[in-house]
Amino acid sequence: MPEHTRYARLANITQLINSNLDLKVTLEYVVTAISEEVVRCDSVGIYLPQADGTFRGYVSKPSYIDNKTIDQMIIDPEKDLLAREIIKTMVSIYIPDTSVDPRPDPSPIHVFKIKSLLGLPICYGSELYV
Repeated sequence: MPEHTRYARLANITQLINSNLDLKVTLEYVVTAISEEVVRCDSVGIYLPQADGTFRGYVSKPSYIDNKTIDQMIIDPEKDLLAREIIKTMVSIYIPDTSVDPRPDPSPIHVFKIKSLLGLPICYGSELYV
């Protein structure tokens, strides 16, 4: 992808954030940008924290995977060791082969046929957003 296209995409994301548009619209644009920039990335999802300590899927690309939408997916850090580790350390974790790593909750791995996984927090300072 040409450099000017990448800079244009970054400028558009910055403009969306600064224009105080709807959160969902902004995050849908971010998901699209991530999915088009990351090599061999089949899907991207953003999960938001819930009052009960879980994270519910909010936006994704593609919108449907195996007839399921992202908002039907809940990540429970009590069951998902990967989510727990990301929340605790606030650093990105890449798992190249989910079949040999016990940290992610196996349910979404099987439902969405996830072969590799990149989990990363969206945080500002010490506050975790996603």
